[in-house]
Amino acid sequence: MFPDKLLLLKSTPDISNSNLSGVDLRYADLTGANLANSNLAGANLTGAILSQADLYNVNLSKAVLARVDMSNTNLGSANLDEAELYNAKIGDSNLSSSLVEIIAF
Repeated sequence: MFPDKLLLLKSTPDISNSNLSGVDLRYADLTGANLANSNLAGANLTGAILSQADLYNVNLSKAVLARVDMSNTNLGSANLDEAELYNAKIGDSNLSSSLVEIIAF
């Protein structure tokens, strides 16, 4: 079932306003995807590529973002409360008005 979801995400770059809480998206390539206003709380995005993605107002609370590439990503107003960002790349990303509390790097 997971490969079908991955193919859907790859063929659908605009998945804004989606409820993807708890979903396993390990190593997914979501380069340039529009995930604005989506719920990814508790999702596992280990090793995922979110470079140049739109994550405006996304809920990433308690998400696993280990080794994720979020370079040049819009994280404005995102909720990163208790997210795990071990070895994550977030260079040149917009974090304005984001909730970043009790975050693990």
